[in-house]
Amino acid sequence: MMLPEPHQLQKVLYAALAGIAIRENFITGKDQKLKEFFPEIDWESTDPLKSEITVEQILQMSRGIHGKRFMGIWKHYLIRQTGYLS
Repeated sequence: MMLPEPHQLQKVLYAALAGIAIRENFITGKDQKLKEFFPEIDWESTDPLKSEITVEQILQMSRGIHGKRFMGIWKHYLIRQTGYLS
C-alpha cells in the first residue's frame, strides 16, 4: 500500500477544517470571498483578481495561486477560527 503524498493530506485537512468552519458559522459557504476574512489586506491594490478568490477556489486550488505563504495564511485562519490543531 502506497502512502499518500503530504500535499494530498493537506488538501483533505483544509477541506475538513473549512467544513467545520462552515458548520460553526465562521464561513457562510463555499462562495464566500477570502478577502472577507482578511480585512487588514488591501486586496485591490495587491492584485484585483485575488480579491475575487472564493473558499471553493482555494480548496480546489483552482485559481492559480502559488506559494506556501498564501496557503499558510488560509490554514492559520481556519485553525484560529475553529480551534482545531491549536
